[in-house]
Amino acid sequence: MDDQIIPNCAIKEKNIDKLNQICSQIICRNLSIEEADLDKLQEYIYNVHSNDLNIQYQGLNRCRKLMNNPQLTFPRDQLIEILPQNNFQITIFQIAINSKVQLLQYETLWIIYNIVCVTQQEM
Repeated sequence: MDDQIIPNCAIKEKNIDKLNQICSQIICRNLSIEEADLDKLQEYIYNVHSNDLNIQYQGLNRCRKLMNNPQLTFPRDQLIEILPQNNFQITIFQIAINSKVQLLQYETLWIIYNIVCVTQQEM
């Protein structure tokens, strides 16, 4: 997003309706083994940086589920180390603060909570 803030007028009703449709389709679906792979993380992070709300939601949702997946093929602290390399935390803080879409705020706050919990466990 390159330090851009999406103005409120950019959020259109049809985008929110489409986002709600996508959410209803994927909200209960767990990550498959392929989706829980570290290689997919880069794709999810790229989606989080998108200006499209639907793609952004899918990226956030997948990142959150990846962080909560007990079947990870790599340590969770390794995942936490990768995220700052991509300005991920800056982006999710901006989304949590500036987004008018509650589902995006929900996903970002859950991710922030997971990052804090893993960091606290390491201390």
